[in-house]
Amino acid sequence: MIVLVSIGLIPQGCINGNSNARAFIEEVETQVEDYDQAPNDSLALQVVTYMEMNGTPEERLRAWRTAGKMYRRMDNANYWAEAYRMAVGSIDTTQVFDTLLLAATLSEYAEVLSATQRRDQARQQSDQAIRLTEEIGDSVHAMYFRAMNYDLYLDFSMAWSGHDYLWLHGERQLAEDCIFPALLHTFGDSCYLDNLNRFAQYTSYNIEHPQSYRARQFWKAKAGAFQMMGEKDSCLYYLRKLANADLHRFEGASSSYCELSYAFSAFGQEDSACYYHQLHSQTEKASFGIKAEKQGQMLEHVYQSMRTQMEQVEEAHRLRNILSLSILLVTTIVIVLGLRQRSLRHQHQELLEQNAEYAALLSSVQSNDTWLDSPIVKRIHEMSSRDAHPSAEEWQQLQTLVETQFPNLFPSLQKEYTLTEQEAHAICLMVSKCTPSQMCVLMIYTRGGISNLRRRLYQKITGTNGNGTDLDKLVNSLCEKKE
Repeated sequence: MIVLVSIGLIPQGCINGNSNARAFIEEVETQVEDYDQAPNDSLALQVVTYMEMNGTPEERLRAWRTAGKMYRRMDNANYWAEAYRMAVGSIDTTQVFDTLLLAATLSEYAEVLSATQRRDQARQQSDQAIRLTEEIGDSVHAMYFRAMNYDLYLDFSMAWSGHDYLWLHGERQLAEDCIFPALLHTFGDSCYLDNLNRFAQYTSYNIEHPQSYRARQFWKAKAGAFQMMGEKDSCLYYLRKLANADLHRFEGASSSYCELSYAFSAFGQEDSACYYHQLHSQTEKASFGIKAEKQGQMLEHVYQSMRTQMEQVEEAHRLRNILSLSILLVTTIVIVLGLRQRSLRHQHQELLEQNAEYAALLSSVQSNDTWLDSPIVKRIHEMSSRDAHPSAEEWQQLQTLVETQFPNLFPSLQKEYTLTEQEAHAICLMVSKCTPSQMCVLMIYTRGGISNLRRRLYQKITGTNGNGTDLDKLVNSLCEKKE
């Protein structure tokens, strides 16, 4: 479920770069310990989402672990367990990783699994945490993890032996932290009270702030101890602290009113017992309403997240389809162009072969047009079979020769219309007995281009519609006229 909630929550530009993301992880870790503000999983989920897409395995583990701590503070056991499951699953044990970080995460995961009645799975995670620390030679943390989860092994003495081992090795903070779960399940007496006071002196937990989970556990343990010892005032003092803390808890729960009711009843003060019993009933109703509201908000949160995810998936599918169609279109165009280019090369080769045959035939035929034997004309015909093109100087030589041989030609053609350079070249080639195929090569035109050029030129000169053949006849007739 938590995976569905987290997908797509991170806004554009909210977290840029892994260095910023690591700073946000530290900020979330600070928020977990900031009991003056209501817990909020928004930033934790943003960090998780970013790290899932961009972070290293250890960064993903750390992000999910902080999210799990946030859900623990929010008393959301299911999300708490799911976050730790994702944290543990982030590490690939075949690669290099921070062993102690993973072991600590596994031990914490075992705690939430035990709290949600999955003891077999919890024991597996705890065993793995202990084994990992033993493999790296860290006997201190191996003993700490074993003592923290003593209840999984149904061995109460394990907690105390772990405590004594850590204490003797100078790890007093770890010793007191690991013994506290066991202290909550022992009977209250003067010795028990001494153990609680020693825990308060050395623990790393916050046992002062009323919103701290460990503080409420500690006050409840002390109230129980004083109640067993018959010290009414001290017992009620801590119970009242619990009640006041519960009254102002962000989560809106209040379980200590019930404890106060039982305590006053045990001390024979029925009026006070009834009073706190009524407060307990009232706060239970209010708490139910708050839980219902939070569930509604969570459902809306999940719905919006799933909707965002679906929109992203649809957008990804749409982009993928567009990309696939674009690739298909480009591939098709490339294939078509390749085939067309191949066909054009084949046609061009055939064109050159035809031009070569024509040039050879023309040179072998006896003709009255002796000027066709001039070097420039022969060179023009030769070029048409070698895929060569006349230079500007060669074009000028050819046109000069045509004007000298047929002085009446160009003046007759340009009475009403001035020929362009390309049109003048076409006339010169026609006079030189070049075929349309040769003109294509020499003028770098397609067959259709040459045909259109000849057709338009005839229409401009005569003002009537015609084709290339009509233009040939016109040019030949002008060449035959005497000046």
